[in-house]
This record gives sequence, structure tokens and C-alpha cells, in this order.
Amino acid sequence: MTPDPASAAFAAQHGDTLAAPVLHLINETARGLKAQVPTARLETQAYLFSQRPPTGMAVEDNVVITYAPILATMARSLWSGMNANFGEGTQLDGWRELTSEILIWDYGYAFNDMFFLCADYWSHAETLQRAAQSDAIKGYQLESSWALAGNENAALKGWLLGKIMWDPAQDVDDLILQHCKGYYGAGAGPIIHQLLRRVADDGEASSYRMGCVTSSTLMTPYLDWRTVRDAQALLGEAAALAAGDPTHAAHVTELQMAIDHWTIIHRVTYQTESATAGEPWSIDHGSLVDRQVANWNATGRQSWRYRHGGLNTLQALYDLQGQRVAPALPPELADVAADDYQLYEDGVLAQGERAVDALASDHLAAIMPGQTSWLVQLKLSNLPSEGRWKVQFRVRMDLVDGADLDQLHFELGCYPKLPTDTTPGFSTVEHYPLSDFASGDYVTVTAFGDWTYETTGRYIYLTGLSAATIRRIYVDLAWAIRV
Repeated sequence: MTPDPASAAFAAQHGDTLAAPVLHLINETARGLKAQVPTARLETQAYLFSQRPPTGMAVEDNVVITYAPILATMARSLWSGMNANFGEGTQLDGWRELTSEILIWDYGYAFNDMFFLCADYWSHAETLQRAAQSDAIKGYQLESSWALAGNENAALKGWLLGKIMWDPAQDVDDLILQHCKGYYGAGAGPIIHQLLRRVADDGEASSYRMGCVTSSTLMTPYLDWRTVRDAQALLGEAAALAAGDPTHAAHVTELQMAIDHWTIIHRVTYQTESATAGEPWSIDHGSLVDRQVANWNATGRQSWRYRHGGLNTLQALYDLQGQRVAPALPPELADVAADDYQLYEDGVLAQGERAVDALASDHLAAIMPGQTSWLVQLKLSNLPSEGRWKVQFRVRMDLVDGADLDQLHFELGCYPKLPTDTTPGFSTVEHYPLSDFASGDYVTVTAFGDWTYETTGRYIYLTGLSAATIRRIYVDLAWAIRV
């Protein structure tokens, strides 16, 4: 968000937050509204750039502030761990000092991914319990899927929060166990409760910030091979116990589809890591896909996200994953300790399509045409949460015959742009000549400067600048090396 000069100046006078000019506008409008309709109220959001409250201002008494912490991690309540700044830090508590009319807008699913296993089954209820202790917080809502039928554990979250709203003093764990017994059956319910508790505990113990823009194509630290392998075993037990009741069996199948999806997507990684740990886990890709086909035919689902076509269909995604092999480690990482680098597969980077590429380290690559809209990105929220990191990409190009190799037709940049006046050594974008990619083989491209974890939404992007010279760009991997 780039404000006009007057708004920027006003923000600087009131805590250097863009919530200040927004609130100034809303207050002025609210006063006019009150003169015309005395009982009406006006709502505005404290969201992203307006999330941090201003100083030296008041909120009109007919204004409702909707606090929407979209960058918080769903794996913890708003008042714990890495979310502390959203709750008791400078944000929500700051708004409570300005107004007693606050609504919390929370997030309880991963956008565009019905199979993402959120480690959030306890955290939202704990947020609601804490919110209920504040007279300033008048309401709470949890955004769930509007387009993804059967979004993972939506039934549990809706039922649980309804119970807590009636009586915030109830024990969350007891309520979740009660739901599991009713939803999955008396026999299978405790097993599913155990599975969900395992996912939630792993998520809370991890430093991973589980945001609602996360996808199952991203390897999340809390869903490692041991957790997913054990989940498969627990679901086998639960399915056997629920088999006598069609409704309970169907509910177990819903969760089985999510676990199978993760296993299919990350098969190669799970097999590699389990073998390295001395506990090899052999995963039959074909059998798992067959089970998914049967289950999605029975449930009427055809996709893993609400978009249509291409890799948005389950079959196309799984067919592609079946081509993946264990990637060779880039030579740049050969002598780097495992704790000092983070590897990112093409599935994490691709905002558009992916394709089989025999030259890629794992035989798959993120792809985009020669002139595009930043369809390959590495979000800074995907970096490790501590330290400074050098970021590199493996890129190759299919160039048009006769292309001028001296032209700067490949761009690496970041968006939103960096504040170059306060970040010495950083540029906002760099351009590369096509001669760097003339061989058609993969080359390593280094992002300028050092990078740190951010929850601002900023990302590093790659893009071509001319469809007349570049047919297609392939991106195999990215990695971050601690500096």
C-alpha cells in the first residue's frame, strides 16, 4: 500500500501507521451518518496495512473495528507464542484502548486447498475463550471455506465454536473428544481425537507460521513423515471401527482423503527422509491414487482447490506427482549443514502451472511463458523465522531462435518493493541478459542482498519480459542458505 503524501504525513503524526488516515476518514463519515441516522453504526477493518492502531486518536462511538489478523498463525491462539504481537502486543490490545466496539475476524482454513491439514483444532476456541473475557470485544467470527465443499474439519470447528460461544468456560479438549465420538463413532472417535491432537501438538511445537495462504504443496515442518505415517495407521484403525455405520464411515473417509493427499504429494520426500532415519517407508503411489479416485467419486469431489482446469484437478496433480523422483542436492548446498539451508520444491514456487522436465533435479518444474505476471514466487513468510538468508533459484529457458542474447529480458525482483533508502545494498529489481541462459541448461540465479522472514506478504518473483524472445521459463528449485 503506497499512500498519497498527505496520508503518509498524517500517518507519521499518529504512530506511523496507515490506520490513522483510514480512521480519520471513517470517523468523519461516522459523524455525518450519526447526524442523519442516529442509531446506525459504521464498520471498518483493521487489516494488513491498517492493522496496527494509531496513536493520539479516538474512535467514534458508532464505529465498529473489525480486527482481521490474516498474517497470524492459525496453529496458536491470538494470545500465545508467535501470535503475541497480534493479541497482547501492539495491535488488538491497542485497539481495545481506543474503542469498546471490536469484532475479531479469524481464519480457519487454507485458501484454495480443501485438503490442507490445519493444526488449528484447539487454537481458535482458545482465542474465543480469551476474547470472551474482554468487554471491548463484542463478537468473533471464523472465516471458513465458501467454495470448497467438505473443507477439512469444518464441521468440527463450527460445532466447537458454537459450544464455546454458549459457555466459554467449557474444556476445549473435552468438547473436541465429544465431537469426535459423535461424528466418527464411539469407537473411531477417540482415535481421530488422538490424530488431531498429534497434528496440533506438532504444529504448536514448530516455528512454522501456518497462514491461511498455505497450501498442501508446501512441505510443512509439523507434517513430517512420522506424523503422516502414524496418521495413516490411526486412520486404518478408525476406518475398521466405523465400518458398521455408513455415516461414520463417510466421515472417516473425509479425513482419510486429506491424509492420502499429503502422502501422495510428498511421497518422494517422505520416502527419502524415512530411509535416511533408518525407518524406510515404502509408499505405493498407484494404490493411494486409486483409493483417492474411489473416494472422490463417492463424495463427488473433483479438485483440491476451487479453481478449475489444469493441475487444479486431482487426477492431473497426482499424475504429475507420480513422475517425481528424489531431487539431487544442488552443488551449492553440498557442504552446507542441514540446519543452515531450506530447500523449496517447484510446487511451493509455482503460482501457475508445473510440468515434467527431464532436466529438472526431481523431473518436475514450475513453468511460465516468456512474458507473464510473476507466476513463480518465493514468499518471505516461507523463509525460516530466524536468521538472514541468501536466496537462489535454478532456472532455465527455452529461447526463440535468433533471440538477441544481449537483451535484458529476465527479471528478478520483490513485491512490494523494498525501502531502498533504509536498506543499503538492496535494489528493487535486477535484470539479466538472455546470454546467461543460452545453453538451455539450468543455471543458478541469486536474489540480491540477504533476506529475512516477513509476514508482510512480500515475495521474491521471477519473470520474463518478452514473449518474442522467450518461449518458456522453467524453475526447478529454490533454496535459502544461512548467512
